[in-house]
Amino acid sequence: MKKILMAVVAVLFVGGMIALAEDAAAPKTVDVQGKVAVVKDDAGAVKEIKVTAGEKAYTVKLDDAGKKVAESDGKTVKLTGTVDDKNVITVTKVSAVEEKKAE
Repeated sequence: MKKILMAVVAVLFVGGMIALAEDAAAPKTVDVQGKVAVVKDDAGAVKEIKVTAGEKAYTVKLDDAGKKVAESDGKTVKLTGTVDDKNVITVTKVSAVEEKKAE
């Protein structure tokens, strides 16, 4: 009886640890507002897109939505997307942010 109880406890413990590990690795949905910086190669093709929000920088995934972000090079945008553990954001929504004009 003790062996069965210990086996059940062990299975529950391992299952709980696996569930915690999966939650930690799952991408998080975030809203990021920051300035876009596009890096191009010698041929002018987009090589990398970064969005800097405060002291945090995100690399934008180079898919169709990412290419839309690249059109805002040098501008401030608001992005909604999922961020992985390497700070790569897969964009699901892009919004322009109006720059305040100096008076």
